[in-house]
Amino acid sequence: MNVGYFCSYIPEEIIQSCNATPVFLSSDSLATTQAIPYLPTPFCPFSKILLNSLLAEKNLELNFIIFGGGCDAGRKLYDIFIALQPKTPCHYLHIPLVSNQESLKFYRHSLNDLANKLLSFQGISQYNFIENLRIILDHSFTVKQTRSQTFLTGELPGDSLLWDKIQLQSSLDSTISSKISILLLASHLFVENIIQLLEEKEFRVFDGSATGMRRYIFPDIEYTPEHHALDTLARWYLVNKVPCPGYNPQKRLEILQKFINRVGIQGIVYFYPKFCDQSLYDLSFLKKQIKIPLLPVEHDMSYSSIGQWETRIDAFREVLLSQ
Repeated sequence: MNVGYFCSYIPEEIIQSCNATPVFLSSDSLATTQAIPYLPTPFCPFSKILLNSLLAEKNLELNFIIFGGGCDAGRKLYDIFIALQPKTPCHYLHIPLVSNQESLKFYRHSLNDLANKLLSFQGISQYNFIENLRIILDHSFTVKQTRSQTFLTGELPGDSLLWDKIQLQSSLDSTISSKISILLLASHLFVENIIQLLEEKEFRVFDGSATGMRRYIFPDIEYTPEHHALDTLARWYLVNKVPCPGYNPQKRLEILQKFINRVGIQGIVYFYPKFCDQSLYDLSFLKKQIKIPLLPVEHDMSYSSIGQWETRIDAFREVLLSQ
């Protein structure tokens, strides 16, 4: 069974423990023709593209879809989809925007609801699910810890996270020591394109996007096998994961600042989608708190503005070189 999801707060370990295959949703097409009638013009570009992809019968290989998130766009996407495709099994995972004991309990309860729905769909017992989850957590912890430590020491630049590659590059390598190190903060769209563009401009890029750092990096992750598996999973994704914009802004700032200082990041390119209130708040907050140059670049649903992006990136490079 293939289970589609797109939010980095949805643990793929739950899907795997239900003997299903997690499919992180993206779209090769930027079309929005089928989605436009159901969504307002000022709306999340990624949500428009994703809804169009799902409605265009490109979800035939998905047996189940998990929606989720703490923004209005994620909820509206779910509401529209179940109204238009009532026969497609799906679930909405409620994710709290803060991280405290009460929110952990709530999130754990949400994860349990998701697991029960997948289990009933798959016909798997709760006992088998927990046994599967314990085995998967053992492996997942090792992978997450190794990947996180490697990235946070500056050894996984470029598209290493995007393609889940462990391709180490020492910061002492003479071929990269002269490059300007920048952190790319971005959503789901055009991440590969913007990384390629920045690398062509001789930047050393670290991927802080929704498909990179926010999905794969878990600073200070801990694992105690004696704890309940769902408690462990809730803590990993709500407390240990790099927060997304709008989620726990102070924790997000602390993680980014530590990474900037440790790796020697010289600038930030903040590549954000139009009409995203959470990104705009995050951008404003980081600009006030982080004391290195930050270039905001807005995008919509097309890659047609690349010429403007290049001009601004070239100017940003000159600013960084002059410091």
